[in-house]
Amino acid sequence: MLLDTSNIWDSTADIIVVSACGIVRDGHLIMRTGSALQAATKYPALPSLAASQISRLRLWQDYDQCSCYTYGFTSITIDALHEIGLFQNKLWDGSETLMSMIGLGVASMNFWLSALRDDIKISMTYPDTETLARDSVLSILRDLPDSVTVHSLVELS
Repeated sequence: MLLDTSNIWDSTADIIVVSACGIVRDGHLIMRTGSALQAATKYPALPSLAASQISRLRLWQDYDQCSCYTYGFTSITIDALHEIGLFQNKLWDGSETLMSMIGLGVASMNFWLSALRDDIKISMTYPDTETLARDSVLSILRDLPDSVTVHSLVELS
């Protein structure tokens, strides 16, 4: 995994990955904040395409606060030129980022990457988190290969 402080939307990577939650409502993945909102704004079809794909995975979980999908990571083809990855860092919109979700996302992404060609380049946003220690998050993200560049607007070291 490589670190970068440039704007992810300026990246020339094959796939752009944003942080997302697991709530699907009315046929759309909830994408109301952070990098998820940016992706949904840039690609208006993304929330419905994501909901369709995540719903097919049938990884529905019931929690005390809500019910949601737990998928870890998935990739959505927008069109012939654009692919967006969704890295699940929280269960539902408005909940805190969980280390377990970041770990599941990294494991899912590594499994997915193992089936792809070696030269694929991925740019992902640093998981939206205000409550977790940067060093702890980075220790999990370091399991990603060097084909993945993590973008943050602040220096992560």
